[in-house]
Amino acid sequence: MVQSTNRRLIVGIDLDGVLGNQVVDVLPRIKRRLGIDLKYDDITEFRLPLRTTDLSAEIRHAQLDESYLRDMPPFDGAAAVVAELRRRYRVVLITARSPESRPATDGWLRANGFDFDDVVNAEESRKSIYGVDVLIDDYTGNVADFVEHTDGLGLLVDRPWNRRDRVAIKPWISLGRADVIPSLSEVPKRLDEYERISVEDPSGGRAATRSP
Repeated sequence: MVQSTNRRLIVGIDLDGVLGNQVVDVLPRIKRRLGIDLKYDDITEFRLPLRTTDLSAEIRHAQLDESYLRDMPPFDGAAAVVAELRRRYRVVLITARSPESRPATDGWLRANGFDFDDVVNAEESRKSIYGVDVLIDDYTGNVADFVEHTDGLGLLVDRPWNRRDRVAIKPWISLGRADVIPSLSEVPKRLDEYERISVEDPSGGRAATRSP
């Protein structure tokens, strides 16, 4: 937990699944490649089995195509929320995309008006090592790793693929160290609450507990 109001929070934000809708354009690719016809709400888990592969692998395969990265639709209002956050905090985008995707990623961010301080190409499930105070992600595994290995706040953005897999963060939610938010628009209010608790209890209190 941030210990002083003199230091801005560092807010880490995932890209795929939080800022950009990585699922909607991969579905027709899956239909062409595998002959499986899926709808958005059919994606009920991050690694949904698809014959000899899974959803996560199909997304990684799609990321090899610059047009998939370039044309990915942003979630409604995402750029406005990130801009609001950056007025108050340092904003670092943390993505599990490969470093080779960086030019296409940078172009997409510029084209869609995202305002941020830095971009980090991270290992999946290791987003706890980049020095942020808050992580906003759509993958339960990333949020669980973050709260287990830092004193920060993990926010899971509600998506169809993470609704069945929240057991690992439930104890952290009860401790105030994690939360599920219905949309990005809820983030500024949630961070207001987090900062208020930091000021009222600078020693950390409940939110500084490292194990559930």
